[in-house]
Amino acid sequence: WAALPNAKNSLSADFHSPLWTDQPRHFYLEWEWCVRTLFRTPGNDGERFIARSRAMMLVLGVGLGALVGWWAWRIKGALAAIVATAFFCFDPNFLAHAPLVKNDVAFSLSLLGLMYWIWRTGQRLKWSRVVILGLLCGTMLTVKLSGILGAALIPLMLGIRAVLPDDWNAFGKSRTSRLARTITALLASLTSGIIAFAFVWAVYGFRFAPTPDPSIRLNASALVHDSTWNELLFNQGTVSDQEVAATPSSLPVRCILFANQHRLLPHAWLIGLLYQYRSALIHKAFLLGGTSYQAWWYYFPVAMAVKTPLATIAAVGLACFIAWIAAPRKAWTILCLIAPVIIYMIFAMRSHLNTGFRHVLPVYPFAFIVIGCAASVAWERWGHRAAAVTFGLILLLAVETLSVFPNYIAFFNIAAGGWRGGLHLLGDSNLDWGQDLKLLAAWQRNNPAPTLYLSYFGTADPAYFGIKYVSLVGGFLYDNNRTLPTTPGVIAISASILQGLSH
Repeated sequence: WAALPNAKNSLSADFHSPLWTDQPRHFYLEWEWCVRTLFRTPGNDGERFIARSRAMMLVLGVGLGALVGWWAWRIKGALAAIVATAFFCFDPNFLAHAPLVKNDVAFSLSLLGLMYWIWRTGQRLKWSRVVILGLLCGTMLTVKLSGILGAALIPLMLGIRAVLPDDWNAFGKSRTSRLARTITALLASLTSGIIAFAFVWAVYGFRFAPTPDPSIRLNASALVHDSTWNELLFNQGTVSDQEVAATPSSLPVRCILFANQHRLLPHAWLIGLLYQYRSALIHKAFLLGGTSYQAWWYYFPVAMAVKTPLATIAAVGLACFIAWIAAPRKAWTILCLIAPVIIYMIFAMRSHLNTGFRHVLPVYPFAFIVIGCAASVAWERWGHRAAAVTFGLILLLAVETLSVFPNYIAFFNIAAGGWRGGLHLLGDSNLDWGQDLKLLAAWQRNNPAPTLYLSYFGTADPAYFGIKYVSLVGGFLYDNNRTLPTTPGVIAISASILQGLSH
């Protein structure tokens, strides 16, 4: 999808370079190959290439906003849709991440789309809806590996629908018996699962091998070794090669290897899952002034508290209060909006990958819909007073968001001290993703005299933007001859490196 606007000859690439041919054995080479291709190959305009792809990702962000408004409208009418969409459109975190060639917003769209269709299926079950459920589940599985959650949500939510007391119109008949509804849910879940399974294979061209050359395989043994190493390091703090060799693979690793051995899913998808499992076990992160390789269970609640605009926090609180005292009791609708948030947050808080607030973006569209529906209920009950509060919160949200334009990646709410306070709270994609190279280039044009020492966190090449610098030790990984300062000058250091997150 991101590549569609780029022609086949948009980039010149060296497919004979060891950086390319050795990638199946050494995955880390992918980054250097990308840097060299995008920014260090004559004739390539890496910035323009990425900009065209970002425009495509922005389309998905707009689609997510449209779905937020559509679902709110289906539940509670036009007013709910307007309010829900307004909270989405002025959210600084979606403004930051929607244009990036990254799967977080795309995954948010796929999760919301799946839950919307589960909601529709719970109202009336038809074969066409079962097919679409399977396609949406397959989409989740191929957008992001967290999409495994989608495969679990379908039987869980349809199982819950089966035990609710309301009749269920399924396949043209009203199912009143709990047993009949349960069998119907199982049948629908199984059918959608088969369709999702076929969808994943279709995305990979029904080919098991990762390339058209059937002899090429990705280096699974290295990932198995690294996974065991990281598991031991996470559990006991120290590890040796002897311990790794003597330790049998864990259950998740064995399951992935079993599926790979029996070709149950495409090789690249399975090894990608193993790669992600390995990476998520141990990952250096920054929180509240300190770094750690161990995960914090409270990382995402803290990140949400400081990265969510204050108006949105207030609106969620008011929405919960309104839902408690005044909202109509529509159990199925409430479950479809609340259950994925609870399940996803449990999943996120148990994760060891504390690298960014962006990982919990999928819960926010559900919150915006709840806010919109609560606003509609409040207007029906309290009239002009509710209207004043609603518009006041939207105005506050717009002011807080637009005040940091265009630096939305580094957004922190006013209570957290704004973007300057963020330096002491969170790092990595919460604050610094190497996005300020153009500002540094502009500064150097105005201040050409001093020697510039650069310690840069990111994957874009500073030299591509015309920056003349001496690369510092611990800085840009793809510079040769990284050194220490030897003469007076100015040091520019990325926030993530300053926080201790350098590789």
